[in-house]
Amino acid sequence: MIINPQSFRYRIAIGTSIFFVAMLTVYLFSSFSSAKSKRMQLEQEKLIQQHELVEIINEYEKISSRNNALRIELENTRKKAQSILDSLNRIKLNGSEVSAAKQVVFLEEKNEALQRQEAFALKQYNIVLEEKSSLLEALNRQENKNVILEAENRSLKQSLEAAQVLQVNTLEVKDLIKKTCQKKFGNYCCF
Repeated sequence: MIINPQSFRYRIAIGTSIFFVAMLTVYLFSSFSSAKSKRMQLEQEKLIQQHELVEIINEYEKISSRNNALRIELENTRKKAQSILDSLNRIKLNGSEVSAAKQVVFLEEKNEALQRQEAFALKQYNIVLEEKSSLLEALNRQENKNVILEAENRSLKQSLEAAQVLQVNTLEVKDLIKKTCQKKFGNYCCF
């Protein structure tokens, strides 16, 4: 069987172009699915961070309400201590003064305990604020990543569409070469 060198070159060219189009399609498809999985993972992380941020905000509100309650209790204790001090100033020293002095000591201890609780609540409040700001920064970074991945996804989609058009054009060229070969060589053409 005689092989025409020109038709052999066409076969090599067509085979090579089909191989490269197939490889490009596989690469683009894997890149597209990889970007899609990254995007889904980032969306899940975003939902988790939003949930954590809601929990921190709720904790912040609880601490704030607890802080208000401690302030009110401290003010009431201060008023009681002031009224006891006023009554001590008016009374001469006797047995009732001893009980009043005990009440003053009790109120001072209660006042110190309330001040410690208020300091602790303020410390917790500051910790929650720091966590809130760090989560907001993380959420902003996550949103920036999402924007970048969406742009990459659009680019990959365009490349995939271009590869599909190239594959269709390659098939049309192959069909045209086959028809030309059959016209020239009849049924001896191997396409």
